[in-house]
Amino acid sequence: MTVFICVDDNLGVGFNNRRQSRDSAIVTTVMEMSQGKRLFMNEYSKRLFGNEDAIVCEDYMDIAFEDDFCFAENVTLKEYNEKIKTLVLFKWNKVYPNDKKLEISLENRKLQDSFEFVGTSHDKITCEVWVK
Repeated sequence: MTVFICVDDNLGVGFNNRRQSRDSAIVTTVMEMSQGKRLFMNEYSKRLFGNEDAIVCEDYMDIAFEDDFCFAENVTLKEYNEKIKTLVLFKWNKVYPNDKKLEISLENRKLQDSFEFVGTSHDKITCEVWVK
């Protein structure tokens, strides 16, 4: 499966049970990258995506198949490391307070692609695509 996740420069993903940003340009990019495939997320993330088409359920990481896409914010990814073939990081290029970090090491993955785009709340967002 492919998992999208937003991180700061310290690989922080959240603080005090809140996301670090609500940048709508990320939503647009996720929808473009997952076009034609099933996109899963939980109710917490669905609020960020508004009316965009997605499958919403709390156990989406368990039921997603190899070709599916998942948007992860407040879920634990470590137990799904083997199942995650592609990890797409949206990097804010800043350091924010965090109490939750990305639990998956990039050590055994290869950077396949990287590009930058302008966000609505960040001047520069870097998208990195890591594959096994």
